[in-house]
Amino acid sequence: MIDPIKPIGPAPSVDSIQLSPAAKKASNPFSDMFQNAVDRVELSQQQSEEKTNRLLRGEDQDLHEVILAGQRADLEFQYFLQTRNKVVQAYQEIMRMQL
Repeated sequence: MIDPIKPIGPAPSVDSIQLSPAAKKASNPFSDMFQNAVDRVELSQQQSEEKTNRLLRGEDQDLHEVILAGQRADLEFQYFLQTRNKVVQAYQEIMRMQL
């Protein structure tokens, strides 16, 4: 036999919803992507600084590698900065929309 349809109650509040441990552990893909970009830029700058320091200490370090590492770090930072500016600009545009 078919069960009768039960009435729909009020929607549960956000506080009453219990998230599973997997859902709590899962993070926002956008924040993960953003954190990875920050980590890449930071790593690039650290590598550039390390190569510069090795050159200044007189260790076996080619000058052209130091210059290329510095330029790479600068370009990655500029790219990251422009991407951040575009994201902020898109967010501001969305906030200006009237509903």
